[in-house]
Amino acid sequence: MKLKMCNVEREEKSEVEDEVLWETHHVKISKVRLVGLGIAVSGGYDNPSNGDPSIVISDVIKIGPAEGKLQINDRVLSVNGHSFDHVDQSTAIQVIVDCGETVNMVVSRAVVSPCPGVLAQSSAPLTRNIKRNGSLFAKSRT
Repeated sequence: MKLKMCNVEREEKSEVEDEVLWETHHVKISKVRLVGLGIAVSGGYDNPSNGDPSIVISDVIKIGPAEGKLQINDRVLSVNGHSFDHVDQSTAIQVIVDCGETVNMVVSRAVVSPCPGVLAQSSAPLTRNIKRNGSLFAKSRT
């Protein structure tokens, strides 16, 4: 099940797994001579990664124009208003190359958050079982 909350999309999983939140980021990057945006992309419907056809950031060059703005594994949603939903890798690359000196990119970024059930369990008072005369007693540590 997916829930959309403001700019955060949640993927709910079983109680023992961490929860993945998807944050939407609007990024403006100016190309630099000889480096471009300083990123590499991969994926696409013709080259899905683990069944996911999204275009993803696969590399960010250190001290490049995208450093600190984009992260590896960010999913590219659009570039200068061109939707990247269901595009192949070569089309995505061509749109990025042809977009001019300034790029307005919308990306979705996964943020892992501990499962709420795990946090609730860890904050519960601890109990200790004490065996006296063959009977069990529970002693609370609060």
